[in-house]
Amino acid sequence: MPDKDNRSPKHRRIYHIMSGFSSLLCTAFIWSNSLKNATESGTDSGRVLSWLNKILEAIGLEPFLTSHLVRKCAHFSEFALLGVLLTLTCLTARRRLNPLYIAAPVSLAIACTDEILQLFSPGRACQVTDMLLDLCGALTGIGLIMLIYVLIRKVSSAHKPLNEHPSEH
Repeated sequence: MPDKDNRSPKHRRIYHIMSGFSSLLCTAFIWSNSLKNATESGTDSGRVLSWLNKILEAIGLEPFLTSHLVRKCAHFSEFALLGVLLTLTCLTARRRLNPLYIAAPVSLAIACTDEILQLFSPGRACQVTDMLLDLCGALTGIGLIMLIYVLIRKVSSAHKPLNEHPSEH
């Protein structure tokens, strides 16, 4: 029997498992980057920087990106994706969970763990500003999905046929 979102419980469970597993994979990716030593991390950032600057040159723009900017954008975007995935996990749970109460604190815990892991990687450091940037990225992802969710709900409820006719007084 379909639920109120016109998806069967089986489909909803599949979506929940897929988004939950994707959240775990995203977390593993984030933490694996934190376990790299400073040289490996710098090499990865340099590769991305070179690739992005080549794209800028190809479209006729002067390359302006720096390694610092690439690293900070990586923090933000990795956690924005994590926020998206955690929010989808919350919204597809059997009993819908409020993403602000679940996804945001989980994202913050992952961000804190991410920075603490860097203390064990040679040449790396734990930075509170990166934790805050990570949280901002996660909140952006959460907000984006919640905005889309609310808009879809409003549009779908506006197009539902009326089951009852208003009574005349």
